[in-house]
Amino acid sequence: MWINNHPKLLLLPLSCIVVCSALAACTTTPTDPVATYTGGAVSLAQLSDRLALEPIHVQKKFNSSAEEKRAYVESLVDAELMQQEARRRQIDQQPRIRAQIQRILVRELERQVEQESAKREPTDEELQQAYDQERPRFEMPRMVRASVIVLQTKDEAATLRAGLQGRASAGQLDQLARKQGMAGVRQGDLGHLHAGSKHVPEPIRIAALSLPHDGDLSPPVQLPRGWALVLRTGERPALTRSLEQLRPMLQARSRVQRGRAAVTALTRRLREEAKLTVENKLLEEIQASERVALPSRQGGSDR
Repeated sequence: MWINNHPKLLLLPLSCIVVCSALAACTTTPTDPVATYTGGAVSLAQLSDRLALEPIHVQKKFNSSAEEKRAYVESLVDAELMQQEARRRQIDQQPRIRAQIQRILVRELERQVEQESAKREPTDEELQQAYDQERPRFEMPRMVRASVIVLQTKDEAATLRAGLQGRASAGQLDQLARKQGMAGVRQGDLGHLHAGSKHVPEPIRIAALSLPHDGDLSPPVQLPRGWALVLRTGERPALTRSLEQLRPMLQARSRVQRGRAAVTALTRRLREEAKLTVENKLLEEIQASERVALPSRQGGSDR
């Protein structure tokens, strides 16, 4: 049967083939016309190919009734006739349209080149090399979370810490400071800190990292404008993500990088084969605008 030689038709529901019910079932071929018009026709194979590209809801609508099937075929013919009329009016030669077509063709070529290059999976050696090159990104140092409260004097800070016996929660720290009427109290969550953190003063960072347990309160820490107590509120241990954990991400990124490299290589090869030259002097005379102003020619010269 001819159907076995046309795999796309096998993907369609049987109702997609019923459009040819007017033809003899045993004698139909992919080239048989579903519709004809002056200067052209829509064959069974063309209709099948087009339906295979449609989203599911369009296919379901097509299958719903004979009227919908006829309307769909008529819409294909309408589109073809409009395209022919556009070409007769030379719309396809207008710069804006040609630029749009060019962009579509270029995007499709790039997509196909990238898709072709992505068929080969990276080797274990390539993945290991990519992992080693960016290993620092995959390693997270030990971090502690801390809060800070800043008071005006060292005595205030020491008194507050003594009242809490060196341990507290962020809420207790603030409540006790306000209860004792300490002026100029400022406090806040510092987030997670590690040895390389730069968003807090160094004395604060050192004090936070030296606290061994959650809830520990540092001795008074001198700052340019006051004295601080640092409260450890949490810890995030050091973490190193292994190659196996990152394998799917590295594979995906490798495919993207190979695709971009393949497009770049193709562009470079085509440019070399075309023997591209650019008239820089003439190019300097052109200024981009809504309508590009061409440089005037003097003395009848083409240069």
